[in-house]
Amino acid sequence: MSSKAKIRRMGNSQGVLIPRPLLAAAGLKVDESIEITPVDGKLVIARATPELSLDELLGGITEANLHGEVDSGAAVGVEAL
Repeated sequence: MSSKAKIRRMGNSQGVLIPRPLLAAAGLKVDESIEITPVDGKLVIARATPELSLDELLGGITEANLHGEVDSGAAVGVEAL
């Protein structure tokens, strides 16, 4: 499925209206955050990766994915004051 559209002026920016069937085919919804990436002369639109809060990130730590200390060798500068 494809569709043609024009780039339009929207205030101080430019935009493209995406037909509802294309949004549905891509599994996207109105007001959903997307990422737009230029690839080989094309614009690729994909669902944005959600930004997690620090609490959400820390909540993902479990005994199974927690690693021990990592030895990076002896101090070589002013790391240990």
